[in-house]
Amino acid sequence: MHGKSDLDNSCAAFDISLGCSGYVYGLMIIRSFMEADGLKCGLLFTADPYSKMVNPADKNTALLFGDAATVTLISGEAVLLARAFECGTRGREGDSLMCKDKVLIMNGRAVFNFSAVEVPQ
Repeated sequence: MHGKSDLDNSCAAFDISLGCSGYVYGLMIIRSFMEADGLKCGLLFTADPYSKMVNPADKNTALLFGDAATVTLISGEAVLLARAFECGTRGREGDSLMCKDKVLIMNGRAVFNFSAVEVPQ
């Protein structure tokens, strides 16, 4: 995206692979960069090409995952303000959502329950 956007070479550009949580972590990273270095704006590009890794016959994953992409402008003149972020990880349940042999495998009930109960808190 950096090259296609003809951005200056001093522009930071990097990739993080975090799936659904990538958007929130991306916002945290951009805000940290902006605050630390006095930057005025940033762009967060997200893309989730799940169709490349979801087995359409696996109803635990196919019904919940689809391809999506967004671009978010972060600036000092924001319409919405990001407040403090709170992160959490439940690594001991990592096998509930994993990629094995380039195929996404998920325990749909466990992931849904985590998303519905833990994330809102």
